[in-house]
Amino acid sequence: MALIEREMPVNRVAEVLGVNPQRVWSVFNHWIEKARKADDPSSITQLGVDETSSRKGHKYVTLGVDMTTSRVIYACEGKGKSTLKNIQQHLESTGAPKEQITQLSMDLSPAFIAGAAESFPAAAITFDRFAENCSCVFCTSAILGGRMLSNYSTRRWTRCAELNAWNMMH
Repeated sequence: MALIEREMPVNRVAEVLGVNPQRVWSVFNHWIEKARKADDPSSITQLGVDETSSRKGHKYVTLGVDMTTSRVIYACEGKGKSTLKNIQQHLESTGAPKEQITQLSMDLSPAFIAGAAESFPAAAITFDRFAENCSCVFCTSAILGGRMLSNYSTRRWTRCAELNAWNMMH
C-alpha cells in the first residue's frame, strides 16, 4: 500500500512484489472498503466541493470534502450540476440530511452554483479564494438571486464587481 500511496502504478507495484496485479487490486480494495465502512460523515456541516482533472482529455473527478476534518467524504466522475446531487445523495444515505449543510465552499462554476441551489438550499455559499478571474456580470444574477452569501464572499463579489467595472471603462 505504501508504494501505491507514492503514486506508483499497480502494475509496477505487482512487479516489485513479484505478484499478479489482481492480487494488488484485491488488497487495495479490501482496505478501501474497510475504511469506507468505518467512515461516518453524518455530523458534517461544512462542505467543500472542487473538481480536478483525473487525466488528460478533460476527464474530471469532483470531490466532496468535510471542511472541518479536511477529509474527502465522496468522489464522483464529472464536474457538472449532477455531481452535487450525487454528493447530497451520498450524505443522505449516511445520515446527513441536506439541510444539515450550513456552509458550502466551491469555485464559481455555473454548474456548481446551480447544483448548490438545488442540492443544498440551506447552505451559505463561500467561493474559494482561487477564483480571482471571475466573470461577475455573468454570475451575479445567478448567485445573488435569493442566495445568502458569507461576509467573505460578499467582499469578494464587491472587489470583483469593482475590477470588472473598471475593466469595462478602460
